Amino acid sequence: MPTNKRRTAVLIPYKITNNKVFIFLQKRKLTAKRAPGKFGFFGGGAKSEQEKPKDIMLREIKEELEFTPKDFWFLGYYEFANKELFAYCQEVSNTFEKEIKVLEGDFGKWFNELDLQTEPNLIDDDKPVFKAFFKELALKGKIRDNRSRLG
Repeated sequence: MPTNKRRTAVLIPYKITNNKVFIFLQKRKLTAKRAPGKFGFFGGGAKSEQEKPKDIMLREIKEELEFTPKDFWFLGYYEFANKELFAYCQEVSNTFEKEIKVLEGDFGKWFNELDLQTEPNLIDDDKPVFKAFFKELALKGKIRDNRSRLG
């Protein structure tokens, strides 16, 4: 079904340390067109109607992090008032920050679930994706299911 909403795709790089999951988010520049000064996912919008969500994510992550995702998995599709979001995830190494170069936004930062609950500058549309992400990791047996308190 065609839509006039902006089609976006993101990658959620994550690492697990001592049964705590950390996700890597972008601090957007104050001059950013969308969500200035907020923390959000790395990724972006389609360049054409023919571009597939996976290809959007791969292109955007290469542009924003000089990183080529491998062994990623599809978390889900999310629809918001003005955009569609396709979320992909990849478990990364503890040396991830040495393997990338942040080319968009001010910097990248690791957040655990508690950090996400207390950070006031998160993009609102990302919050249900965070919740789904932690729930999915618990279902996959990667972490204990502590019944996510997000959202």
